[in-house]
Amino acid sequence: MFELPAVAQTAQDRIASVGLEGRIDVCAGDAGADPLPAGYDAFLVANLAHYWSPEQNRALLHRIRDVAAPGATLLIADFWTDPTHTSRSRPP
Repeated sequence: MFELPAVAQTAQDRIASVGLEGRIDVCAGDAGADPLPAGYDAFLVANLAHYWSPEQNRALLHRIRDVAAPGATLLIADFWTDPTHTSRSRPP
């Protein structure tokens, strides 16, 4: 897991509380600014795309490709929002 520093400890605590600390790593950082951890076999980009511009999303996907292990899986989970990003909306 690559999560903002303010959330990383909460994530680590939750992972430990369900006994998965040996299976999930937590790395603190900013996906838009910090180097991504390398060599992982799965990447889940969750709830970022609707906040970021198309250019920022493409840059992130290129950065993930650069550090992903061969054969890695990319999962994207997101939702459409209104232009203010305050409520969900239907796609155009």
